[in-house]
Formats: sequence, structure tokens, C-alpha cells
Amino acid sequence: MSPVCPIILAKNTDSHTKGRIWGLMFSAQQIGSMTGPILGGIIATFIGMKFVFIIAGLILIVISMLARQQQAKYN
Repeated sequence: MSPVCPIILAKNTDSHTKGRIWGLMFSAQQIGSMTGPILGGIIATFIGMKFVFIIAGLILIVISMLARQQQAKYN
């Protein structure tokens, strides 16, 4: 995933917004890297380890649907 995102962003953004888009992408990656383990630990502690995977799967499905919707809007 990490090598693909910068390539897609580099090909699909103009030079005026490229810095802002790259900043948003790397900020989102770092926020996810920090909050993911914390949220997973909280869920595993209070609900159970099985639910970490269930909730992560649901989050990924929602993100995929939102990304697909955005892609359809721009194509």
C-alpha cells in the first residue's frame, strides 16, 4: 500500500496542490499508526480480541465504499 499511494497521488494531482495532498496523506498515515494500536488495545481489553478484527474489517469496508464513491465522482 505504501509504495502505491505516492505514485497514484503524483500522477493525479497538479503541481499547485501536490504538497498539500502529500501532507494530508502522510498525516493520515501517522494518525492511523498512532491511533490504530491504541484503539485495538482498548477494544481487545474491554470487548475481546475477536472484535478487534471484526471492527477493523467493518472500518475497511466503510473506507473502501467511500473511496469507491469518490472515484466514481471524479471519473
